[in-house]
Amino acid sequence: MWGVSVPLAYILGIHLELGLIGIWIAFIVDEWLRGLLMLWRWRQGKWRQMALGRRGIETDAS
Repeated sequence: MWGVSVPLAYILGIHLELGLIGIWIAFIVDEWLRGLLMLWRWRQGKWRQMALGRRGIETDAS
């Protein structure tokens, strides 16, 4: 978030003199970018092969 929204908010809000509207546009662009990256990550499917716990540890439930 900091790497995209803050510099873009500075560029749009101050440098291009869009003010508060430019800052909101920067936040919207940041949200869209993160959403597209998460969609790309989801479609790769590598997350399905990750284990939630430690491997090789057996517990005796009795």
